[in-house]
Amino acid sequence: MRNLIVSLLFAMFGMAAYADDNGSLIVVELYTSEGCSSCPAADKILTKLAAREGILALALHVDYWDYLGWKDEFSMAKFTDRQEYYNMALGSRYRLVTPQMIFHGQSYVAGAKVKKIEQRLAALRGQSDKVVLQIEKQNGKFSIDINPRDVSVSGADVFIVEYMPAYITEVEAGENRGLTLNHTNVVTSWERVGEWSGQDNWHVEHAVSGDNMAAVIVQTAGSGPILAARKLK
Repeated sequence: MRNLIVSLLFAMFGMAAYADDNGSLIVVELYTSEGCSSCPAADKILTKLAAREGILALALHVDYWDYLGWKDEFSMAKFTDRQEYYNMALGSRYRLVTPQMIFHGQSYVAGAKVKKIEQRLAALRGQSDKVVLQIEKQNGKFSIDINPRDVSVSGADVFIVEYMPAYITEVEAGENRGLTLNHTNVVTSWERVGEWSGQDNWHVEHAVSGDNMAAVIVQTAGSGPILAARKLK
């Protein structure tokens, strides 16, 4: 019965749209690790979410499991820091925990809890961008323009995120020893390319090299709510 309920909830992910007509994306960040035995279940959920229109599902691998038998090749200390900042900003009782999903910088779910994840997404369904974000590709570079909307924004960070759509790892040690892990949208770079005042029109040109996918995310300063996100390629 429990498996049937989980299957039905996954089907709900497949039916619901999470973008409005202007193409805005809901950003889901999964904090995970190849060294965590609870994480493969959440990784599978993220794969389901990544297939949904209107959702930018990203896997950020943290480094605090690297000392327990298996070094995650995708782990970065900056992702651990980002997760910790989120938990402080959101008033979480957790400092660091895996797996954990953050939904558009506004809410979180710790653990691979399908029903709670569906509830968080339902709360964000149809949410419009809080700023006007426009992107064009010109001469091998992405031209990014941000303009204010009828929403008060005190300031925001502009990030370029690069991610690997799919990767398979055979884990040879640690809690997941002997498992073959299928990863989706593994973040390989998360770089701030500028700060926006929240009031004026803002423009930047940025090149994205390599074969990985990329996206731009505009986020309220201080690990606050995400204001807009678009895929670059």
